Amino acid sequence: MDQTNFSLSFNDIVKLIINGALLALTAAMVVGAATYILSKTLTPKYEARATVLAANSSSDARSFGVVTPSVPALDVSAYRKAVLSSPVLVAAMNSLGIAEQNTASIDAFKTSITIHTEAANDSSLIDIITTETSAELAQAKANALAHALVNWDRARASENLQRIVQSLEQQVAVLDSQIANLQTQGASQDQIDGRISLRAQQQDQLAYARALSTSANGLLSIIEPALVPISPVSPRPLLNALIAAFVSALLTYALLHLRNSLMSKQEKPMLVSGQSALSILAKFPPLKADELKISNDHIQFLRTNLLFSNSKAHPKTILITSPHEVRGKTNVALSLAEDFARNQSHTLLVDADLRNPGIAELYGMPAAHLNHASLSNWLRAPEESQDVVKVGVGDKALHVIPSFKEAGLSSELLNTFEQALAKWQSEYEVIVIDAPPVLNVADSLAMAPFCSDTVLVVDEELSDQQDLQSAEHSLKRLKANVTGYVIANSKPSPTKTSQSFTVNPKTTQFGHRS
Repeated sequence: MDQTNFSLSFNDIVKLIINGALLALTAAMVVGAATYILSKTLTPKYEARATVLAANSSSDARSFGVVTPSVPALDVSAYRKAVLSSPVLVAAMNSLGIAEQNTASIDAFKTSITIHTEAANDSSLIDIITTETSAELAQAKANALAHALVNWDRARASENLQRIVQSLEQQVAVLDSQIANLQTQGASQDQIDGRISLRAQQQDQLAYARALSTSANGLLSIIEPALVPISPVSPRPLLNALIAAFVSALLTYALLHLRNSLMSKQEKPMLVSGQSALSILAKFPPLKADELKISNDHIQFLRTNLLFSNSKAHPKTILITSPHEVRGKTNVALSLAEDFARNQSHTLLVDADLRNPGIAELYGMPAAHLNHASLSNWLRAPEESQDVVKVGVGDKALHVIPSFKEAGLSSELLNTFEQALAKWQSEYEVIVIDAPPVLNVADSLAMAPFCSDTVLVVDEELSDQQDLQSAEHSLKRLKANVTGYVIANSKPSPTKTSQSFTVNPKTTQFGHRS
């Protein structure tokens, strides 16, 4: 499937930045100025913060001979809920003189409040943050909420002491009843004195509890009241303008890259010899769905050009590759090898596309019976004599070394390619190697320097001129002999028809090298 390539190299990025600088700068200035002006028209907002300390227990007065009942400590998340509860909010609104106190007004009052908490082992911090259009109102609101929360916690402590007082009063009343019953029933004086003594103790505790209830303290205290904020937290015209300008510049470059990519994609069919130092070795029309091989007339043209391009090379070792994945690359390699075999050359066809092998599938070779003749076996033991598969080409035979499945460690296997190639070159006149794309993996770059000819297959509709040049430069950096390129899927001339034939798998013969 055709997919647009949106990737960028470092040179592309530099070129894009330079070429789009004026447009990006203009967009940044316009958007930044508009954002600055708009921000200046917005109403400023001020933020005030009051900090409350939440102790895990009340102060210990036992060293002074005083025992004080402690109020149960709460988790810091409970205090967060308490700040936003209706009792605390209503108390804060009362202190601010807000008369209207209904559900809607309470919800509106709550929207500008933010609570931050920080829990520790012995104590916790509660930050009450308010945001208002007036600096004084923000300060007053934060302090009102802090005082309301402290008073709520103090009331909680007082309520706890009131429950203790009520419990002691009930115990004293029960003892009074028991003493009266004992006296009526004529009980012994010791029993009556015991109850009287117990009642005296409870009465003392009751008096002490009543005294504490009037001065009950909670676990909260304000350690940092809110101050009047000096500058607003929003809007910030300069910061907003800088952010808007930066984002608009990035967006401008992104749109420019998208436009360039789409335009480049539309221009990809423009593959002409004048755009590359390489020569066009052949043009092949698209194969039909049931066609596997290129017609004899077309493939003979390629074979002739290759023979004259490097006539001194013997044996002839031809690497067939492409810049990116191209439909028809493997068909070119297969058809070329068969044409050499048909013309009296002892020819070997090698499927070295270990990432995406295709020759075995085109020939219908069964992996279960022929896997021992695969390229992987050759590369694992290049010094040993291995089997090849013989395919009948008319009355001649083409020797094939297939690959049946993707090799996970193809780069490691290709470390022995030079040894295996030397063995093949000692036995064959022509070796045609189907290799993976140059720009996808490094396998072709590892094999090309050892071959007499390297041919790049490109698609007239889909291939990119820049990709062709990148593949050419990558190969030439490694001293590979790049003979030229073949245009596959070329639109046929209106006055000519393509001549292709279909392979009948039933007539294809397989055999081992004798």
